[in-house]
Amino acid sequence: MIEREGGAIINLSSDAAKIATPGEAVIGGSKAGTLMFTRTMALEQSRHGIRVNALTPSIVAGTDAYDRLMENEFTKRLFKKAEEKAKLGVVTPADIAPLAVFLAGPGGAKITGQGISVNGGISAA
Repeated sequence: MIEREGGAIINLSSDAAKIATPGEAVIGGSKAGTLMFTRTMALEQSRHGIRVNALTPSIVAGTDAYDRLMENEFTKRLFKKAEEKAKLGVVTPADIAPLAVFLAGPGGAKITGQGISVNGGISAA
């Protein structure tokens, strides 16, 4: 990307990086690190024309990870409460993909260093 003088990097973080949530200390802490990495890399790489952003979904249904998490009763209760708040619907990979394509393409040419929430209205992170 440096040799080509441009490009786009899209990291995956989580809304847990932005909002403290009981039961999500580990994922929240680790994804906060990913989000800060994204922001710092955006500053460092902009001189090379490289944009760096992160998608920060909340609950993502329809994945193996979601299915595994739903096997745990505590996590299942937390997720069900959160899903009730998703007035726009629980997010799936198909909801996230178009945003990634946009950020990687010409429409996202001036966007860098951002953590963009995709959460169906669960929060205003």
